[in-house]
Amino acid sequence: MPVRIPFLPCPPPVCMRFASSVWLAALVCVIVGLRPAMAQDEDQRYEISNLDVTIQVQPDGTYEVEETLTYDFQQGTFSYAYRVLDADDATAVRDVRVTSPDVAVDSVERAEADKDLRIRWTYPERTAPTTFTIRYVVEGALFERGDRNVMQRDVMDSGATVPTRDFDVRVVLPASFNLAPEAVSVEPSTGVVEASAGRVVAAFQEDRLDEGETYLVEVGFPWRVSGQYWATPGDILFGVFLFLVATGGGIVLNLQWKGARAKRDATRPPRDVRLPEGAALLSKTATPLFTALLFDLARRGHLTLQHDEESSWLGTTEVVRIDLHPTSDDLSEVEAAVVDQNAFTVSWPSSWSTTAASTSDRSSDVG
Repeated sequence: MPVRIPFLPCPPPVCMRFASSVWLAALVCVIVGLRPAMAQDEDQRYEISNLDVTIQVQPDGTYEVEETLTYDFQQGTFSYAYRVLDADDATAVRDVRVTSPDVAVDSVERAEADKDLRIRWTYPERTAPTTFTIRYVVEGALFERGDRNVMQRDVMDSGATVPTRDFDVRVVLPASFNLAPEAVSVEPSTGVVEASAGRVVAAFQEDRLDEGETYLVEVGFPWRVSGQYWATPGDILFGVFLFLVATGGGIVLNLQWKGARAKRDATRPPRDVRLPEGAALLSKTATPLFTALLFDLARRGHLTLQHDEESSWLGTTEVVRIDLHPTSDDLSEVEAAVVDQNAFTVSWPSSWSTTAASTSDRSSDVG
């Protein structure tokens, strides 16, 4: 038969202390359980012991790039890596592949990082040095500068957080370009250019590059294929020269002009326009359609425009007072809605001097 266990009520202070002790013990267990993983992340240490980059320029101007890098895992375990590729347009990089002679590559992902492209791949946990090879194609990256083509590329990972040792770069120009080594220029100037199997190869080498350091490689050669236009210093100077000539010519023509000059800022309306009319025309608070409606109603005798003043605690403001005196005939619904209002005003241009306005100007109307 079932056995009933009597419920013994627990005094509130005792229960609260017991619950607090349980939560504290659970928190300690979680922290202790996480400590090894945290320590493992903090204790990871590695370097890139070798990086070889080969850029093969194709006859159509695209690049086929192969990067082989060796990670020297010195402490801790590692299961993923990433590399940031130089790419002004991430869509210009295609056919990205990552392989390794030492371990199987589980997955490869690509994502845009600012203006560059980030490649991330995963693999089973490793503690020993591991080599990976990244292959990809870059389209539309070749430049035109004057009568030459230029291959320019930052071959270092801008996001590298460790030093890179034993760094080699080779740029291979195809045999179809029919180039002589002496026609090829390189930057940095320490690069070496030589012919190899009908092709021209520019080689660069560095013993060590620090973390975050860039390495911009430039190889120029006589024009062979269309590419992105890159302005030369001569182009820039010629553009500046044309700008100065055009500006100077405009100034000279302006100084020598003998004809009438348009007034930039009218301080009073033309002589055939009365002051209230001009104020209504120039008002910033009235739309052209509304102003046209006012003038038409004034012409037909339904309102008058008069120069007036309004007083407030801020002082006296000059306005155009619109006095309405409608008749019931020949008014549309829109016109009737306007003239049914009480008298209203339109702002007066502040640049107009009231002391120069005659009595006839102040009392003039349209009608």
